[in-house]
Amino acid sequence: MGSQSRTCNVAESASERHGPCAQELRTLRRLKLRASLQLTASGLGSLFREGSLGRLISLELDMELDDQALALLVKGCPLLQVLSLYSYGDITEVGLATIVNNCPNLESLVLPGPYEVQRLCLAGLVVSMPKLRHLHLDLIEMVDDPLLESLTRGLPHLRVYNSHGQLLMSVLCQTCG
Repeated sequence: MGSQSRTCNVAESASERHGPCAQELRTLRRLKLRASLQLTASGLGSLFREGSLGRLISLELDMELDDQALALLVKGCPLLQVLSLYSYGDITEVGLATIVNNCPNLESLVLPGPYEVQRLCLAGLVVSMPKLRHLHLDLIEMVDDPLLESLTRGLPHLRVYNSHGQLLMSVLCQTCG
């Protein structure tokens, strides 16, 4: 079966909750949104309000996003298995904690931007995201970090990548013994 493509005006669907475009969005399983859209962080957040995209399992965003929009996103998409946020935006530790605390089904989390990731936020991955298999963060300076070693023990199927896409797991597993 070939892949199906649908075109929908995202700006219209954000303001028209029950129109044909809004109905199309409710059936989506995979969504990619690029920075070329003229949509603010709050406008983007409104797309995810009230479960309008509640069936999504994969979401790739390359546009500005803040903590408030991110909270609406993860709470509005409880089935997410893949989340990739490529734009740096205004996401803080609070936003990352929102992902950790609200996305138990995530198998892949891609955050390659220069987010301020704190150890406290990462510590919650083992308990809150037991299905996580791929973690892609800008962690070049944290390769020997004891917390990442702890993550590999708690989630033995987890693969951790740095901002260049290099697998850090092999370095960490040598010390996990």
